[in-house]
Amino acid sequence: MKSAQSAQKFGPLPLLTLSLGLGGVGLYLRTLMLNGQQWAYSGLWVLTVVGIVLMAGICCFMGKRPKQERNFSASIPAAVAMFLGAGAVFSSFLILLLGATDAFNIALYTLGLVGSVAMGIQAGYQYKGKVSAPAVMVATLALAGGLLVRFRLWSKDPLLGDYCFQLFAGVLGMLAVFNLTGFAFDKGRRKITLFYSHAAIMLCLISLPDSGLENKLFYGGLALWLLAGCCTRKKPAAPRRKLGGGLVEEEQPEED
Repeated sequence: MKSAQSAQKFGPLPLLTLSLGLGGVGLYLRTLMLNGQQWAYSGLWVLTVVGIVLMAGICCFMGKRPKQERNFSASIPAAVAMFLGAGAVFSSFLILLLGATDAFNIALYTLGLVGSVAMGIQAGYQYKGKVSAPAVMVATLALAGGLLVRFRLWSKDPLLGDYCFQLFAGVLGMLAVFNLTGFAFDKGRRKITLFYSHAAIMLCLISLPDSGLENKLFYGGLALWLLAGCCTRKKPAAPRRKLGGGLVEEEQPEED
């Protein structure tokens, strides 16, 4: 039988390279597209599809590691980055709330502010190397609400290319945050969480050139939060097994 070490071919580093590298190229192509270079639109779709397929392939050969302690390490830099990302998302919803007049939108933007605070609370838990299930669930609901109110605006635009990358970034980001909940109960799905988070990071970077300060703050903040929170790359703690009598045996950790 194959060991967990021999079965795992890739660590998170190739995913990080793909999400940031292709996201940077996509950002450049999106800028060209918005400046009237129509050929960049086709190139952007090719880049996105290739990136998604490569990320999915890499994730298939990664270790599962469902337990919280095997995926999250206490990190002050990661906690600070997550807090800054949550602050950017909070600012985005605040700008939208100040300009809202519809009661439905006001309610969802207020939920977004609450969810942004929850993202900040999770940043505090990241400082301890842990996941707060309530905070992550509230953040997921807020992202879903933000996606809903944005889709109401997008549905009035007949040009799919104006908002498709923002839509995909929002959906994948929401799924990445939702899947963090499982780690709080040692039931995490590491492969799919890393896939959703890195794919969302790539698409958030592609969406940055789109108009509106609130959009730049939201997608930039979400990308930073996901990069620091969903995609831990530090060597995990060794799993421990109780032997009785207060003794604990540390097993050899998987290669990452």
